[in-house]
Amino acid sequence: MRKFISLIAVLATLAVAGIAAAAPGGAEVVKQNSCEPSWFGTICTTVRATTNMTATPSGKFIYVTNGTAERVLTFSFGGSYTSTSAIHLVSVQQDGEMRTSSERSTQTTSYRSGTYALDCVGSLSFHYANGSTQSTDYSYVCTTP
Repeated sequence: MRKFISLIAVLATLAVAGIAAAAPGGAEVVKQNSCEPSWFGTICTTVRATTNMTATPSGKFIYVTNGTAERVLTFSFGGSYTSTSAIHLVSVQQDGEMRTSSERSTQTTSYRSGTYALDCVGSLSFHYANGSTQSTDYSYVCTTP
């Protein structure tokens, strides 16, 4: 669950970075791929996200971010861990204040090592409006294939 929440935070940070760089009526696209060796194996990360910003005549700014992030850890002693996340975020701001925000995100993880296998799927959705969270839904389920 902590990994899921931290991944949501990373994607939200990327979304905010995209929002800050997006021009009115334009889109900010983030595409990053990297692989890094470590003492326990190799970590490869792929992030793809698009943020569109629209300014309305009434002075509202609407931000829509869609993206995915994938992290693959291949361990030097054998085995792997794969995490794939998808996010959909919509925010409306006016007069420098957040008016509404909605997020839907999912994460799938896969652990493999010898005969051990575990697959998990998590999802999170929430809606914020009028200064408070209006609704929240969270689930996390693991199975052994």
